[in-house]
Formats: sequence, structure tokens, C-alpha cells
Amino acid sequence: MSNITIEDFGKFVIYADGGAIRLTRRKSQAIVTVLAHNRDHAETRVRLSALLWSGTSEGGARTNLRQEISHIRTKVEAQNTPLIGSDKE
Repeated sequence: MSNITIEDFGKFVIYADGGAIRLTRRKSQAIVTVLAHNRDHAETRVRLSALLWSGTSEGGARTNLRQEISHIRTKVEAQNTPLIGSDKE
């Protein structure tokens, strides 16, 4: 895994492999922050979607989570840095 630094005060920036990745969506920022702070254990999609979309139906929350994860992956593709791993659960 690459050396990754996250600045989450002021502008949200992820520094990885010498490049800067900027996430402007608050939910994307929240996902990265939760995963970074809890990196010693896996987070489930159910827990993340319930945490971030508690007022939404389960199906809607899972759809929103998929969209945000896709957005994050799109942003980091240019850096070729694996920030998020998934076991599809």
C-alpha cells in the first residue's frame, strides 16, 4: 500500500504517490475519513450506508453508497493508488 496522507481540515485533500486528489462531495469525504480512521477493521456497506444515509430506505442508501464509492474510485484512478478495497459484502 502507498503512503497516503489525508487533510480533512479546510479543503479536503488526499495525498498519495506524490499527487493530490481533491474530493468535493461531502459524503465521499466522509466515507474516506471513516475508512481511514477505522483502517484496522473492515467496514461493511450496511454500516456505512446506515451511518451516512440514516433517513433513507436501505435500498436507496446502498445505491447512494455505490455511487459515492464509484465517484471516489474515478477520482483516484489517475493516481493508480488503491485507497478502497472491497470484498463485495
